[in-house]
Amino acid sequence: AAAAGVDVVHHGMGISLRLQQEWCMFLSSRGVADPKLSLRSREGNMPLLQFDRCVFRLQPVASDKGAITRKSDGTMRHGPVVYGRPVHIVHSYSGLYVTIIRKPAETDPTHFKVALMTLEDAGSACRFRILPRYKIRGEGDAVHNTDVVYIQ
Repeated sequence: AAAAGVDVVHHGMGISLRLQQEWCMFLSSRGVADPKLSLRSREGNMPLLQFDRCVFRLQPVASDKGAITRKSDGTMRHGPVVYGRPVHIVHSYSGLYVTIIRKPAETDPTHFKVALMTLEDAGSACRFRILPRYKIRGEGDAVHNTDVVYIQ
């Protein structure tokens, strides 16, 4: 059995985002020069990317004071990601923020486009809430590493 808290997701940890229906598809981007986000699979005709292009970090929004605290030695302690609290999703390789653009997506016009932008350019369009997919956890609970979530 895992030690208590070991599988809890903390702000600043590297994570990958994948589709539930297609376990082999990960959200990725080429980086700074190309702000497009795409779903990548191991199979397919897209060129391979290094795994670091598929790694993201969850960061608290500036108004969430409890997400990061200062330890007695002056270093920062990143608190757990909590269901229902707003977060930023940051592409680790480029440092850009995942952002909703209120235009139809190229692949599915019934969905909005998603791209990478600087925080200043994105404004509030880069704030998301993590919600549990199943009722075993609820708003206010910590997000665990293997949880299936909705990103709102």
